Amino acid sequence: MRQTPTTETGRPRFFRPRVTALIGVGLAVALSAGCRPKPKGLGQPWLYVANTAGAVIQIFGVQVGGPNNLPQLIQQPGGGVPVTSGAPLAIHVVGSTLYAATGSGAVAQYTIDRFTGNLSLRGTISAGSPPYAIAATTTTLYVANRGSSNVSVFSIDASGNLASLQTASVDAVNAIQIDGSGKFLFTGSRANGATGPKVCTHTIQSDGTLPAGPGNCVAVSGAPEAMPYSGGVLYLLFNAPASTGFGNSNWVSAWTVGTTGNLSQRGQGLDVGAANAAGLASSVDGKFLFLPRQGGFLTISAADPLQVVASATPITGSQWCVWPPAAAGGALVDPRGKVLYVSDPVGAAVGNIQGARISSLTIDGGGALSPILCDAVGGKPISMAIFLP
Repeated sequence: MRQTPTTETGRPRFFRPRVTALIGVGLAVALSAGCRPKPKGLGQPWLYVANTAGAVIQIFGVQVGGPNNLPQLIQQPGGGVPVTSGAPLAIHVVGSTLYAATGSGAVAQYTIDRFTGNLSLRGTISAGSPPYAIAATTTTLYVANRGSSNVSVFSIDASGNLASLQTASVDAVNAIQIDGSGKFLFTGSRANGATGPKVCTHTIQSDGTLPAGPGNCVAVSGAPEAMPYSGGVLYLLFNAPASTGFGNSNWVSAWTVGTTGNLSQRGQGLDVGAANAAGLASSVDGKFLFLPRQGGFLTISAADPLQVVASATPITGSQWCVWPPAAAGGALVDPRGKVLYVSDPVGAAVGNIQGARISSLTIDGGGALSPILCDAVGGKPISMAIFLP
C-alpha cells in the first residue's frame, strides 16, 4: 500500500484502459485513454491504495458522471507514489495527511494536495515491525506491530506531524480499531497457545496513551483479521483453524461494548465459509456488514442474529471487474455511504484481465451490492484510505 507523487503540472496524462460494468444490461465497455473524464480537482474525493509488491501508493480520483451517473475511479498516471521506507502494509488518512506504515518499521507522512490528490512526503518516524494496521483519532495515531508485539502510539500536531508518545506491549497484535467516541482502543491478537488468540480493550487516556498491562481481554476461537466498529458494537472477522472445532473456516461475530469497554458476545457467530477473506466493512448507517470473499461479495445484516441477506456474484465470466476476490483483500465504505471499494491482490481466474484490481460496488438502501467498475493496479493492493476535500 504505497506510492509517491509522480505527476507534475503540465505533464501529459496517460490512463490505463479499464472495463466498466453497465448495471442491468450485462455489457462491458472499454474506456480508452481518450475517453476518460479528467479529474475535476477541488471537491473531488481521492482513493489511495497501498500496493505491497510495488512499494507504492496508487492514487484514484473518485468522480461522478460515468454510466448511470455512478462514481468512477480515475487512476492517476505514473504508476503511483514510491514509498522509499519499505512496502506499505497499512495506510490511513487524518485531516489532509496520509500515513503509511511500512514493512521496515516506519510511518511515512504525506501531505495530500486536495486539487490533484498527489502526495508529498514530509518525513518518516520509527515504529515497530512489521506494522499490520493503523487506527487514529484526530489527535493520536496507533500502529499495530505484529512482529514486535506492540502498538506504537503517536501524537498528531496541528500540521499532521507525528511525535512518539509510547510503545505499548500487545502480544502478536494483528488488527486494531477505535470506538466511535475515541474512548477505547481494541486490539486483536493472533498469538497461539496460552497467550491467544484474543481481543482486548484498552482505555485511551487523556494524552492518548494506553494504560500498562494487557487490557480487558476475551478469548476468541481464531485469528482476528478485521474489526469494524459501529453503534456500540465491535464486529470481528476471524479465521478459525480446524483444531477449534469450527472447521477450517471464516467467522463473523458481534461484541457489545460496555460502558467500561468490556466486551460481551451478542448471539451466535456466523460461518461465512472457508474461502479466503480478510476485509470486513460496516455500512455508514450501521445496518449492514460487507465481506468480500472468494465465491461472492456478501452483505450481512448487522442485527441479531447475524445473517447473510444478499450476495453479489458475476453474471458472466467475462465480467472480471465483479468476479469475487481470489485472495484476502481489503474492504472500505466511502464515508458518504454509497460505494464499497474492494482490493484484490491476486485477481480473477477468468475473464479478459486476470491481474490484481480495485473494484467498486454501489450500496442500495437494502444493503445489496451492484458492481460499477474495476481497474487493474498490478502488484498486491491491500490497504485503502479515502480523502474527502
